[in-house]
Order: sequence, then C-alpha cells, then structure tokens
Amino acid sequence: MGQVLQRKEKESSSLNGKIEDEQTLGGKLQTQIKELQARLEELDEELEGERGARARADKGRGQLRRELDELNEKLEETGSNTAAQIALNTRREEELGKLKMELDENNITHESTLAMLRQK
Repeated sequence: MGQVLQRKEKESSSLNGKIEDEQTLGGKLQTQIKELQARLEELDEELEGERGARARADKGRGQLRRELDELNEKLEETGSNTAAQIALNTRREEELGKLKMELDENNITHESTLAMLRQK
C-alpha cells in the first residue's frame, strides 16, 4: 500500500507539473494574443490612414486631370488662333508684295512719263 501511495503521489506531482506548464503556456499565449490584437488595431489604423491618403490623392489627381484638360483646350484654341493668324499674315505679306510690285511699276511708269515730258 505504501508503494501505491508513493506511485500515486508521483503521478499527482507529475500531473501538477504538467498543469503548471500548461498554465504557463496559456499565460504566454494570452500575452501573445493581446500583443497581436494591439498590432492588428495599429494596422487597421494605418490602413484607414492609407485609404484616406489614397482618396485625397485620387481627388487631387482628378482635379489636376480637369485642369490639364482645360489647359489643353486653351492650348488648342490658341494653336487654332495662331494658325489663323499665320494664314492671315501670309495673305497680308502676299498683298504687301503685290502692292510693292505695283508701286515699283507705277514709279517706273511715272519716271518714264516724267522723262518723256522733260524731252518735250
């Protein structure tokens, strides 16, 4: 009976040791769970911040796109106006060339008429 009692005490002691080990492990796991939950909350906050930053960036990009489109339209209008102005300048230069030629011809005619009048 003494041996049975000793064996039972050893088993009890062994089981108590296992229980303590399990409790220690459970405590460590609880601590790890709390740390992971805190990290998860931090990551959620970071994610929300990133989403907000992305939304602001998308809004800014949209606004910049609209401004760029407006500037492109103005540039096209200006280009059209410039092309029209170039065409107008070309016509005026041609007209000026014709007028200079007519003026030269009139001067020649005038000089020849004047020369004929002097001879008479």
